[in-house]
Amino acid sequence: MTNFIEIKIFETAKGYSAPYIERYASSEQDKQLDGYLGAQIGVDSKPTDRDIVYIIMTWENLEKYDTFLRTTHKEMHKNREKDEHLLSYRSVKFETIKTG
Repeated sequence: MTNFIEIKIFETAKGYSAPYIERYASSEQDKQLDGYLGAQIGVDSKPTDRDIVYIIMTWENLEKYDTFLRTTHKEMHKNREKDEHLLSYRSVKFETIKTG
């Protein structure tokens, strides 16, 4: 069985990574999403001018992820305010070939 992975990478001004960590670490809404298996969170604080937050989200499959994007994800971003401390954002998405 393959899963679908999205790795979100947020680069924030030094000391401003907490909101991104908290958003994914404590989101009860995410835990209720159909096909969402969970997230792992990592922070690289070594750079002196920025923090880099890695959110590794795992979904049952690509179809469940696509459904989330078209529905819940779209709603979540409607009222989101721009974060002046966010320096950059990018993501990497892929299906796993083998798990375990």
